[in-house]
Amino acid sequence: MGERAKANEVTTSGAPELTLTRPAPNVFRFAPDAAQSVAGAGSYAYRELGWRTAAIVADDIPYSWEGAAGCLVACLAWAACVTQAAGLPWQVTVTGAVVATLVEALPIPLDDNLGITLAAGYTMKLMAG
Repeated sequence: MGERAKANEVTTSGAPELTLTRPAPNVFRFAPDAAQSVAGAGSYAYRELGWRTAAIVADDIPYSWEGAAGCLVACLAWAACVTQAAGLPWQVTVTGAVVATLVEALPIPLDDNLGITLAAGYTMKLMAG
């Protein structure tokens, strides 16, 4: 195994951050990210079809619903852990998970890591009294 065991293979992520900015030397992309998967369409329209203007209607967050669903599953798993460990009522932790998912899905100009923590934590604090 040796050196090969140290390599990470990134195959299906749509997020460009994995290999775009300061990638680890042992992280490789074998599939295009969300932007790369449609990059050829503009070149084709310009060169082959002769288009000089176009209107694009698309979501500005690639795979947002899939990300929100993944966020909800992860937050519900943490809700189960917090319910058991801290003794908070299940309704409080599930509401925190749903609020966290909504914050993650909304296009707000606040880092998700901070927004989720603040919104879910404050909501659970208000509900727990």
